[in-house]
Amino acid sequence: MGRTTTQKKPSTQSLANASKKDLWDLCWVREPQQDRSARTRSKLLDAAQDILNEEGPDAITIGGIAKRAGVSSGLLYHYFQDRQTIIYAVIDRFTKEVTQTAEKGLEPSLWEDVPLLDVLEGYLRFWLKLHRRFPGVLRAVTFFGMQDQNIDAQFEATRKKAYKTVMALLRPRFNEINHPDPHVATTMVLEMFRLMMIRRAFGQRPGGHRSLPNQSDEAFIAEMKLMAESYLDI
Repeated sequence: MGRTTTQKKPSTQSLANASKKDLWDLCWVREPQQDRSARTRSKLLDAAQDILNEEGPDAITIGGIAKRAGVSSGLLYHYFQDRQTIIYAVIDRFTKEVTQTAEKGLEPSLWEDVPLLDVLEGYLRFWLKLHRRFPGVLRAVTFFGMQDQNIDAQFEATRKKAYKTVMALLRPRFNEINHPDPHVATTMVLEMFRLMMIRRAFGQRPGGHRSLPNQSDEAFIAEMKLMAESYLDI
């Protein structure tokens, strides 16, 4: 149960202005590239990922990937069977790196003495950074996930791992919440964050229907924190 007092505390200082700003500005964890073959494969995936982010799945061709990577199409076929195989490999690498980055950046020892509301801000900034850095990959996950249950299940497992990681940070801070069921309340807040970020990301793509106000990331974060603070009764 949360605290029963109705007295509100002043909002905590935003992480954007705090000394622990680097906590939510997570460094992306990359797959190991210990040998030449692994580096070549990574270069091909980087090229395909760049095309996905800039132009979308329809622009992915074997020739286009090989040209951007600076290799021959024959070499590309040595690593990947066809365009769909390389797209799936991009998605697979992406989901693994999301998990590793979240686990490293949300390590509890790094977040000591950070209030619950700022932990939520850190989680929000992490996913916003993903949407900014990998827009095409995330759209490819959605598109191909509707066609292939394995991709959908893989990304859902990745999202659940990130959720469990952040919940491990939030649980010791439930005493900051006045909602009668802190666990349910924080689950609802995280789901609200997720859905709002998806709606926002798809509204920002070319030709996308914008159902939310056109805001900067900082303004969006401020609104999300206000909603969370009010609902959690912090």
